[in-house]
Amino acid sequence: MVNMAIWNKREGFNLADGTPCTVEDIYTRYPFTQTGTVALEYLPNGNVGGIDDLAILREIHQVDSTMTDAEALAAIIEIRNTAPEESIDPVAAKLDYLIMMI
Repeated sequence: MVNMAIWNKREGFNLADGTPCTVEDIYTRYPFTQTGTVALEYLPNGNVGGIDDLAILREIHQVDSTMTDAEALAAIIEIRNTAPEESIDPVAAKLDYLIMMI
């Protein structure tokens, strides 16, 4: 299950390897965080495993641009938590068809 939140840019956090970072450290390591809305993806241990620009996530997941940041993040979380549909192997489908014809 994906756990994401919008970063408030006032508090630091621990990176995936446990390294604590202050806001200044984050701005230095990840300059894109200084502008725009930043979404953080949390690992089960509470550390941050992903730092993403919400505008880019909106484009990747084709989320409506008229949604608020909170609504967009909720939609992205729902998309990421939804299991993909099973794909049908075309070769297996043809073999099944041939077997049915016998």
